[in-house]
Amino acid sequence: MKNKFICNFIYDNHKTEIDFLLIHETGVYVFEAKHYKGTIYGKDSDNTWTQFFKTTSNKTFRNPLVQNGYHMRALSNLLPGIPIYSVIVFTNEDADVRVENTNP
Repeated sequence: MKNKFICNFIYDNHKTEIDFLLIHETGVYVFEAKHYKGTIYGKDSDNTWTQFFKTTSNKTFRNPLVQNGYHMRALSNLLPGIPIYSVIVFTNEDADVRVENTNP
């Protein structure tokens, strides 16, 4: 099987967009990419994370783990029996990601 990489995959009647999909012989890899900078704080179980800045107001955004979890559940309905893996990528070199794992 040849690997396939798909960018901006839209599904669920245009309600959802996956940043990148990698279809590989070992399964489907679902990538959620964020190009955020600043210090990123959150817990893996929080619905939102916070982006802290030294000179401007802080911002909150949807937890990408939760976001990708939704993508993975939807894909598992489309592709039953195929392993699906989540990958979160922060692409900005000025990001300092500090996420607390609450699952032992």
